[in-house]
Amino acid sequence: MTEREQLGQAIAALKAQRAILGDAVADAAQAALAPVLAYLADNPTLNGPEHPYRISLICGEVLLAEGKRNQAQEIVEAGHTRLVAQAERLSPPDAQEQFWQTPEYAALRRLWAELAREKTPDE
Repeated sequence: MTEREQLGQAIAALKAQRAILGDAVADAAQAALAPVLAYLADNPTLNGPEHPYRISLICGEVLLAEGKRNQAQEIVEAGHTRLVAQAERLSPPDAQEQFWQTPEYAALRRLWAELAREKTPDE
């Protein structure tokens, strides 16, 4: 099982258990995410991490699971924008196609598209 699949299962389990475990679980998830969000605020270009787009993806998924859609959308949008810029610098075009087949890049793109589809006019 990939790291992404494990995260997906953990998020699903968190959602399923929220009613039973209460707000303590949500508070713990937010506490764990707080340093990552602080890092993103200080390092918006995501320079440094080995898998920088995984940060946007995971933060977006966790925030979305916590019902913080606007914050999730902001982080996913920023990561997606940087990812698209990186893809556009690749040539020939088949290199871009291969680039988008990278699982974490494809997953970030799907999450971005999902959030864009669900965007309401007042957001």
